[in-house]
Amino acid sequence: MRRALVRTVHSMERDVLRTSTRAQVLRGIADLSKFGERSGREVLPSAELTAASYLVYSVTCREPDTLDSSTVQNYAAGQSLWHDMVREQTGLPLVNPYKTRRVRRLMKHITEHYKKPSRAKKPWSIAQMRAMYRRGFKATRSGRHQRLVLMFSNVGMLRKNASRRLRIKYRMVGDVIHYATSSPVRVIRSPRRRPYIHAIVSADKNVTSRKRRDVYFPDQVRSLRIRCVDMLEEYIRRERPPSGGYLLAAPIGRSGFRATAYTNHHAAFRAAYARSHPAATDAVTFGSGSARKAMAQ
Repeated sequence: MRRALVRTVHSMERDVLRTSTRAQVLRGIADLSKFGERSGREVLPSAELTAASYLVYSVTCREPDTLDSSTVQNYAAGQSLWHDMVREQTGLPLVNPYKTRRVRRLMKHITEHYKKPSRAKKPWSIAQMRAMYRRGFKATRSGRHQRLVLMFSNVGMLRKNASRRLRIKYRMVGDVIHYATSSPVRVIRSPRRRPYIHAIVSADKNVTSRKRRDVYFPDQVRSLRIRCVDMLEEYIRRERPPSGGYLLAAPIGRSGFRATAYTNHHAAFRAAYARSHPAATDAVTFGSGSARKAMAQ
């Protein structure tokens, strides 16, 4: 019976649930299963006492680290949905323990008293960002590359997983850049408006192969005193990133590039901040998400 119930998790691939909801259920069941292995008890389906024990364990003695109340709430929601789906699909008279009064009161107590302090990184101010663009990067291949990485994360408000996977398709005729119409990143020019960058994001939160996101970068950001189109095209002309490859792939040596996507956002941005603000002592409060947060806020 237990095996039949567990198999219903995999049957959700054929269910009408959204991908994000299926992922939530699978994460919740995976964490509950780990609790079952550690405690030596059957957890699927869960009895009321099992569900309550799991919640207490998650915020008090879970190893190697306890969970934040919001994470526990997310996992519990996935486990609750699993029980509802099993009852609907099998017709068995299962009781959803997460909807009982005892477990709901316990979850309310955990939400109110077991919230961990926020570890989110802070956004930069306009003045700090302006100084980083002006003084934070060396006049080298890596410096120009990291400055472009900052621009995509900052002006485009892209998460690092989204910016690192951007690809570009183009060809050079002399000093003129011709972008392929299928290029995920390209400069759009029109006689009636200033040029701008159009990027098609295919990997980000709430982005799927069927639901991509279009991001537009203006030619000029006056508050930062930067020109996005010039920054991109100067980098392409000078460094020649591989057409069809990752635009932000890390440069190697005098003309080479890594074949993998760039992943060093955090260290690059923190070094740029320290270089542009040598007397500052708060670099630890900034991270790879600070660039996106700064423009968004």
